[in-house]
Amino acid sequence: MTDEHRYLNAAAAALILGVSVKTARNLAAAEGWRHDQGRPRRWHIDDIRRTRTHRKDTP
Repeated sequence: MTDEHRYLNAAAAALILGVSVKTARNLAAAEGWRHDQGRPRRWHIDDIRRTRTHRKDTP
């Protein structure tokens, strides 16, 4: 797996976290996820996986 494949867009991050795309973008900014320099921005998968949300339906 190359380093390029370790970055996901906002829609993929939202799907992993079970939140909206807007919330995923807000989490990325608030938590300082590492990102690539492209537009639209993509974030590092390890940062996404470490993020915990306060949704009631997640353990």
